[in-house]
Amino acid sequence: MPDVSKSAFFKAAKRSKLITSADLESMQAQLADVNDVRQIAEAFVEKELLTGWQARQMRKGRNRFYVGKYKLLQTLGAGGMSVVFLAEQPGTKRIVALKLMSKALLSKPAAVSRFLREIRSVAALNHPNIVAAYDADQVDDTYFLIMEYVKGRDLHAWTKDGQKNQVSWTCECIRQIANGLQHAFEKGIIHRDIKPSNIVVLSEELKGRPQVKILDMGLARLADDGGQNEGITMVGHTVGTVDYMSPEQAQDASQADTRSDIYSLGCTLFELLAGQPPFTGKSPIQKLLVRTMQDAPPLEQFRDDLPPGLSAVVAKMLRRDPDSRFQTPGEVAAALEIFVDKSQSTPTQKPAHAPAESAAPDEWIIEDSEEVDAALPSDLFSKLSSQDSHPSVAATYNPKKRKRKQRQLMIACTLAAVLLPLIIGLVSLIW
Repeated sequence: MPDVSKSAFFKAAKRSKLITSADLESMQAQLADVNDVRQIAEAFVEKELLTGWQARQMRKGRNRFYVGKYKLLQTLGAGGMSVVFLAEQPGTKRIVALKLMSKALLSKPAAVSRFLREIRSVAALNHPNIVAAYDADQVDDTYFLIMEYVKGRDLHAWTKDGQKNQVSWTCECIRQIANGLQHAFEKGIIHRDIKPSNIVVLSEELKGRPQVKILDMGLARLADDGGQNEGITMVGHTVGTVDYMSPEQAQDASQADTRSDIYSLGCTLFELLAGQPPFTGKSPIQKLLVRTMQDAPPLEQFRDDLPPGLSAVVAKMLRRDPDSRFQTPGEVAAALEIFVDKSQSTPTQKPAHAPAESAAPDEWIIEDSEEVDAALPSDLFSKLSSQDSHPSVAATYNPKKRKRKQRQLMIACTLAAVLLPLIIGLVSLIW
């Protein structure tokens, strides 16, 4: 989309309510001889009157930067469930992450009720290893979640290219997540979609030791109602991501409990140490079938520098029978503690192809670039609001390529939902 004219840019700036009249008049005077809209936008950014993202939108003539009372500063990313923004809370000036939930996800009254109920429960959580949920609200028929903003990278960055991570560093990451899950378990909350991309490693690590937090606590269940998920949803049956899904969750999502989270955490720990998930396959169906009929391979098959006992801990987390696993996340945390270097001298584990400086998680990555904007819905910005009006907001992410892949996965997983119980029953009769 080409830049608008100079006059249209200043008109958008005025309508945006982001800039005072005095500052706008001052910039018009200073830029009287400048006609290039890109240069004008850069001048506003240099004066800290606009963020880079806001300036890019105004170059396209866009002038709405509010969701309810929250001022949007920048896009952080998008997924099948939501679009995420960096936002400023009025009054306190607190910087938060604002997650606009997909309309399709909350299209049913029951899903809306569950969303509000789940968020109230999650907001009651208070733990250093869980990203806090501050509030939930709606603008017309669109709902949004206000969360703690944390700067870091998700653990998925440490699984790329078969990277095998340092044992103590990895065990400390997983131990902290287990502690967070234990706190949630005690409050009656299950995550249901534990995976590397839902675990954030904060940029500011303390004395070389990692500090990690769980993302999207309580939100995975909503995808089961709404019929879509950033990972996999077998229509009406399964929510989660195939590489990290427990056997019982693959067969019936209603059977998932905290032990399913333990299994998913075990898959994450296995991948971080082995450089690959415990179960592989050419299709989601293959991955689902193999974990229901086979035990995970021993971790020592993939590396020979493991401390004694660690492979047994991982194997117990990954047992097919939930009754044979650790029964609470707290038990997992206690079992992993002996493998953590307590000398405070554990070297910081860098991800494969690490950038020069820490970035945000894949879903929340901050980039002053048009590539991030291109991944967002084309009608999103026109349906945001100015400060004095709040029309509804569209929050469905549908780039054609990703939509095609999601459709293919949905078809495969729907078939799996039908065939998997039949195959398991047949195998049981034969054996």
